[in-house]
Amino acid sequence: MVKRWTHPADGGMQQDDEALPDNPRRLSYAQLLSRVFEQDISQEKSEKLSWGLRLRALGEHLSLEEFCSNSCAERTHPCHPSEVFSLPQQNPSRPSAKMNPSLSNPVLCYTPTMYKLHLTQARLKAQARLHHVLHCISHLHYPGTAVVEWSGDDTTGSFYFDDLSGDRIVLAWNAAGLVGLAFDHESERSQYGEDECTPLKWLGELPTTLRSLAEGAAEDLEDLVTAGLWVADEAAHLSDEISGDTVSAHGLERFLRFGMEPREAVFGETGQNWGELSSLNPDQLELALSLAECCEANPRRITPTDASIMLASPEVGGRSEVTLTAAEESRALLAQLGIEWDVPTDDIRGLQHAKDDHRQHRVSAHLSTSTEALFEAARNGSLDGVEACLLDGADINARTIEDQFEHTPQGDTPLLQAIKAGHTECGVALIKAGAAHEAANSHGQTALYWAAVKGDGGIARKLLDLGADPNKVPTDGVSCLHAAAGEGFEDIVEGLLKHGADRLFQRWNGQTPADLAELRGHTALAARLRR
Repeated sequence: MVKRWTHPADGGMQQDDEALPDNPRRLSYAQLLSRVFEQDISQEKSEKLSWGLRLRALGEHLSLEEFCSNSCAERTHPCHPSEVFSLPQQNPSRPSAKMNPSLSNPVLCYTPTMYKLHLTQARLKAQARLHHVLHCISHLHYPGTAVVEWSGDDTTGSFYFDDLSGDRIVLAWNAAGLVGLAFDHESERSQYGEDECTPLKWLGELPTTLRSLAEGAAEDLEDLVTAGLWVADEAAHLSDEISGDTVSAHGLERFLRFGMEPREAVFGETGQNWGELSSLNPDQLELALSLAECCEANPRRITPTDASIMLASPEVGGRSEVTLTAAEESRALLAQLGIEWDVPTDDIRGLQHAKDDHRQHRVSAHLSTSTEALFEAARNGSLDGVEACLLDGADINARTIEDQFEHTPQGDTPLLQAIKAGHTECGVALIKAGAAHEAANSHGQTALYWAAVKGDGGIARKLLDLGADPNKVPTDGVSCLHAAAGEGFEDIVEGLLKHGADRLFQRWNGQTPADLAELRGHTALAARLRR
C-alpha cells in the first residue's frame, strides 16, 4: 500500500511500525528522517536506512546530517500523501544518472534505482493522454503491435492499452476517483484459476464509491487482473508494496510511469522508458509531449510541420513505411483526444510508391526472376506456377528478405508460404520436389509448426514421416502440440504424439498442451493428452 508521507511533527510516527526495523525499505520517509536524526536505532541499521535520505540530500547538495536537521527542525520538505519514493529492480548495466537540468523539479535526483511518483488523479490522467499520443504516432510506423483506446474526458473517462504480448492496463475515472487495473502475463497470478473470478481482490480497501468503476475496468480486462491501483481525494492505494522484489512481479510497473513527470517517463533512465517502448525518434517523442500537453487544455490541429515529423521514419536513415490505412487509424485515435489531423493523402501515397520501388529493387537483387515467381505462385496456390518455376531453375529453398511481403518475417521458404496460405497441393508438390522440411524462419517457425496451426493434417503427416522434429519450438514458446491442441486438431495431435511430441512441455505461463486444450473447450482432447 502507498504510504502517507508526513513529518514527525505532523504525526508521521503514528503509522504502523510492525516489523519496520527488520525491513528498512518499508519505512516511510518521515520515519527515515526521525530515526536517523534522533539516533534511536543502531548505527548498523542507520547505514542501511540512509539510502533514501542520501538521495534527497544529494539533490540539494547537502550532507546527510544537514538535510535531516533542516527537514526535521524546519519542516521544509513536506511530502504529498500520493508521493512515493520507489525502488524498482536494479539494472547494473546502466550507469547512475546525474542531475537532469531539464526536469521540472530540480530538487529530485533520478538514478536507475530510484524515482519519485505522483499518484494523483491529475498526473495519472495526463500520463494516460501522453501514452495515447505516443501510440498514435507509433501506430503510423508499427501498425498492429498494440491496441489502445481513449474515451470520455477529464471528468469521466477511461484509457485502455494492450501490447498484444500478453500485458494490458486500464485506467478509469469519474467524480469519485480513479481506478487502475493491470494484467501481467508473467505474474504467478496470471495462471488461470480462482484469482480471475475475484479481480477486485487486488484493490484492497476499495471505497464503495469506486466499486462500479472498478467492476467496469475489470470487465475490460476480462477479469484477468494481477495488479491494482485506486486514488480518491488524497488517498492512494497499490495492490503491492513497491520494492526491488515486487515492482515487476505482478504488472505493478505498468502503473509507475503513469505516476512520473512526463519527460522522465519518456526519456528517463529507470527501466525501459516509453520512448524506447514506442521506438520513435527524439523529434517524434518531443512532438508527443507537446501534443499531450496541448490537448489537456485546448486540443490543437496537427500542422504540416507536425505531420512531417510524424511521418518521418523513426530509424536514422530509414524509409517511411506509413500507409494510408495506418494514417487513417492514427487520425481516428488522435480524434479521441480532440486532436484534429487532415491526413496528407498525396504525400503518403508518394512515400508508399517510394517504399515499393525500394523493396522491389532489394528483392530483385536478392532473388532471381524465377525464384521470385515461385514465391508468388506458392502464396497464391498456383500448382502449375510452382511446377513451372521449379522447371525454370527456381531456388526451392530460397528465403524471404525483410519486408518482402507484408506481415512476413525474414527466412520464410516457398514451402512455409504455401502452408501459411493454406495451399496444401502446392505444399505437397514442394515437399516432393525436395524442399527443406526443417527450415525455420527468423521466428523459429517450421513447416510442421504452420501445418499444426492451420490444421493441415496431410502436410503434417508427410513432414513427420520425413523426420520433422515435433519438439522444435518457435521463439514465442508455442510448440507444435500446443498449436494443434489449442485449435482441437485431434488427428494432428495424435500424429505428433506418435512421433514423440512432448506432451508436458510448458509455455511461458506454465500451460501444457492439455491445459490449453481444456481452456479452449476441447475437454476430450485435454483428457487424452493427460493420459
